[in-house]
Amino acid sequence: MSQEACRKSKNQGVQIAVLNDLDEIIGSSIEAEEHPDYLKGEDEIRKVENGNNPDCLRLTR
Repeated sequence: MSQEACRKSKNQGVQIAVLNDLDEIIGSSIEAEEHPDYLKGEDEIRKVENGNNPDCLRLTR
């Protein structure tokens, strides 16, 4: 996990635990959706209009 990701994380323990088992989690998911890592605005909500991180994709189940 990058230093920036650690700093932004609301729960590092959960984030690290998921990273350790990501292949299994995705493999056992009913459906996984890949989408850009939309940036959070001042309201802390990710939105398309806030732009996205070009170096990262997010997976949603």
